[in-house]
Amino acid sequence: MLKTLPGLTETPTCTRCPYALTIAPDATVWVSSLGPGAGAAGRNGGLDIYDPLLGDFDRARSTNFTEGRALFAAFQGTAASYQAYVPEQSPTTGDKVHVYTQAAGQPRLEAPFIALERKDCLNPHMLALSAGGDTGYLVCEGDHVGPGSFTFLDLRTPATLASAPLGVFPDGLVLIPAGSP
Repeated sequence: MLKTLPGLTETPTCTRCPYALTIAPDATVWVSSLGPGAGAAGRNGGLDIYDPLLGDFDRARSTNFTEGRALFAAFQGTAASYQAYVPEQSPTTGDKVHVYTQAAGQPRLEAPFIALERKDCLNPHMLALSAGGDTGYLVCEGDHVGPGSFTFLDLRTPATLASAPLGVFPDGLVLIPAGSP
């Protein structure tokens, strides 16, 4: 059965423009969307949660980013309780990482977001977490002409620890577990 985002019919130019899918510890699928025209206007993206137990999107857990685009989520915790970190690209209100706490059977709670300074991270794209979940490794696209950056976040305080320039338009990150060939 075909499932579309809640209340939307996608068109060739797209309305919500789903971009990234990530699977949370509770097996829900977090769909990050760029917004109309693949985020060309830089707004009206968001987050929709598909719950396989419901067999549908959970509208109560949808979130609109009225001034930005949602990208790849990262998770720390267990199915019973976890934190979710969702990068947002926002040309009007500033780039940030949203921080959510989800506990089984409870509404999702949003903590204060992690603000990103343009000098450290422009257009955050993908976040990976350290094994202990204390450090975030964030790839930032930059302006797509000059270098992007690799930014280290302290997720406990939260704060930017360091940032280093990368090549033009970096957009991915994979952590290789210790001891892997």
